[in-house]
Amino acid sequence: MLSFEELVTDRVSEMKLATCFNLPFGQACDNAVVPLGLQVSFDTAKGHLTYLESALN
Repeated sequence: MLSFEELVTDRVSEMKLATCFNLPFGQACDNAVVPLGLQVSFDTAKGHLTYLESALN
């Protein structure tokens, strides 16, 4: 049986979509808020997420 991560990776890799798991944002207390719909640059090798536009316009 595949894990959730393996299942998602298997399905989206055929569509050439980027995926990542276990990032420090979401609903828990120690997680960061991530606005939806903003342009970002994500460097997987360095583990850096850079916002390319402001969330506060």
